[in-house]
Amino acid sequence: MLISRRTHWAALLLPLLAAPAQAQQPFYAGKTVTVAIGSGASGSHAQYGRLVARHMGQHLPGQPAMVAKYIPGAGGMALANQFWSQTPRDGTTIAVINRTIFLEPLINGPNAVGKFDPRRLSWIGSADSIIGVALAWHTSKVKTWKDLLEHELIVAAVGVASGTTKEAYLLRNLFGFRFKVIMGYLAGGDVDLAMERGEVEGRANLAWQGLKNRDLKHVQDGRIRMLFQMGLARHKELPDLPLVMDFARNERERQILTLNFAVNEVGYSFVAPPDVPAAQLDMLRAAFKRTTEDSKFIAEALKQRLDVNYIAPERLQAIFDGLYATPPERVAEWLRLTQPTAPEGKARVETVRATLAAVSAGGRGIAFDTGTTRSEARIDPALTVITIGGTKAGPAALKAGLACSITYLGDKGTATSIACNNP
Repeated sequence: MLISRRTHWAALLLPLLAAPAQAQQPFYAGKTVTVAIGSGASGSHAQYGRLVARHMGQHLPGQPAMVAKYIPGAGGMALANQFWSQTPRDGTTIAVINRTIFLEPLINGPNAVGKFDPRRLSWIGSADSIIGVALAWHTSKVKTWKDLLEHELIVAAVGVASGTTKEAYLLRNLFGFRFKVIMGYLAGGDVDLAMERGEVEGRANLAWQGLKNRDLKHVQDGRIRMLFQMGLARHKELPDLPLVMDFARNERERQILTLNFAVNEVGYSFVAPPDVPAAQLDMLRAAFKRTTEDSKFIAEALKQRLDVNYIAPERLQAIFDGLYATPPERVAEWLRLTQPTAPEGKARVETVRATLAAVSAGGRGIAFDTGTTRSEARIDPALTVITIGGTKAGPAALKAGLACSITYLGDKGTATSIACNNP
């Protein structure tokens, strides 16, 4: 009888003893963490986003799956607003967004398109700071930064809130640099092609890391000229390239430049929505730091010509606290200087009726015949709208022989839409 009672009580206790073990399961076990990328697939932010998605999961307790997801729009503004008001605040979504986006609420105040406060976002850390470079194609009359005072430089811009646009206006209005801005390019790869085709002559701002990754050979062979670098201090790899801060002629101009370029230190930063629980945020921050120290992560970054210099979340928070403490009158002047003072041009977009001649493996691009000419277009999953017989479809649905209407940014440029008839 005694043995029976012990057996009975043991059976009753087993579920109770097992319960704490189940409660201690890591939060991220069995979950999927999304790395949202506020751009198309071809830029440096996308590279860092994909890289972190491939490596960070193994450093989170529970080793969740991590997937990269493109959410472009207005240079990253769409994603920043979504993060503020719609994204779950449970630590299962993080993002990498163009740094300049986070200044828009400061600049425009009550009229801001950005409906968020970067001081309240949950900063995780940055993979690297950013030094921008202004560049000119070799056929331009602009050979050095001083030539910008005498000759017009036609530059391509991606989004109204991006550095490719805002800094062109700032330097035009502050120093008289003769930038002419052409709006409407979708990604950095389209800008590169536009320069090679002669549609534009350069960029007012391109991250040095991005230039190294995509166009280093053009720099080495002299097809691209770097005019000056943008940041508060020179990059260690560019010791002899003029620094924009050195162009300041007085303290007022130095303050304006500091206000504009301090955010460069934010760089390729990763962030979660506001009010993420402390436990999850601590895990994300620790995992991100370990990721940037991981030899495999660093090795893959170097293969892609990406620098890795970890910046702590506390530093990111301090930068935005300082920027948002700027006196309103200085912000107002900065806002005025970053607005267009001359008509903007528009990127050349083509729409053709053509037969698909080939679709690349994985649906990354298409080749098509328009009669006498064969052209190519790149497919970006975040930017290209594909329909077959009026029904939305993915790249895998595209087949050689389909008759389609294709809207794209010139030969080898990104397709914005591919509308095909039913096979």
